[in-house]
Amino acid sequence: MRNGVEERLGRAAMARLAAGETVAVADALGTYPVTRAALDARFAVDMEAETRRISFGRVLIVHGECATVPVADAAVLAGGVSVPHALRVVGGANHNFTSGVWLDELAAVVGGFFAGV
Repeated sequence: MRNGVEERLGRAAMARLAAGETVAVADALGTYPVTRAALDARFAVDMEAETRRISFGRVLIVHGECATVPVADAAVLAGGVSVPHALRVVGGANHNFTSGVWLDELAAVVGGFFAGV
């Protein structure tokens, strides 16, 4: 999960966080405060271990091709899932799929997965 955080927040914001400041982060979904404690709490979550805890159902991981979280990280998560699962990468999509450009493909990926249930 650490991969891409500096790319998303910026080097200056990371320096401010290291100094104990709160940073306002703006994206297409709005503006929200980020603190070093909040960032450390997110980094403390072992996502690989969490995916191994999934013990029922089917899992779909949909991922964009972005610098925020590399596709390789999503592949590691998918590899830890023991129930039937799929990793689908939407080419060119950003981390939050905020552009309408990818909505049709995103809908097709999600709909296709659930149609196979």
